[in-house]
Amino acid sequence: MKAMDLADYIILKANELNKPVQNLKLQKIMYFLNADYMVNNKGNALIEDENFERWDYGPTIRSVYYEYSSNGASPIKSNSKHINIHRDNNNNIVDIDFSEGLDINSLDRKERKFIDKHINEFLRFNPFDLVNESHKETQWKELSNNEEYSNRETLKYYKKNKFW
Repeated sequence: MKAMDLADYIILKANELNKPVQNLKLQKIMYFLNADYMVNNKGNALIEDENFERWDYGPTIRSVYYEYSSNGASPIKSNSKHINIHRDNNNNIVDIDFSEGLDINSLDRKERKFIDKHINEFLRFNPFDLVNESHKETQWKELSNNEEYSNRETLKYYKKNKFW
């Protein structure tokens, strides 16, 4: 699943459940859903196109953060249309297009069911409780800001240290 699709689906579900999320909480729910998915699916990650980075408030996917940063600390009321920038191997922009956002029918049914089943485990937490939980992980303690997390290390930690 693409990180932006996961973010959009979480926003959709959170609003359906009348528990809207702000950007900070969105990032942490994405991270812990990905960790939970790996623990329950033989190490396979839920997010396949981007990696989390170490930021001051815990693991963050940069593109999702900036996509929803205009909301500040306010709840995200709806998904946004996305700008897609396509680059060549030299990182030059070769094309720009826009997407309407989430197409639920394009999401993998198994992944969607997993999210539906587990999202409430994380929505019930205050965002700063999720931040504090993410700061207990070894990677957060050892990485420098903006360094990428390893899914393998995330899996190793949460196999033994699930808090949810």
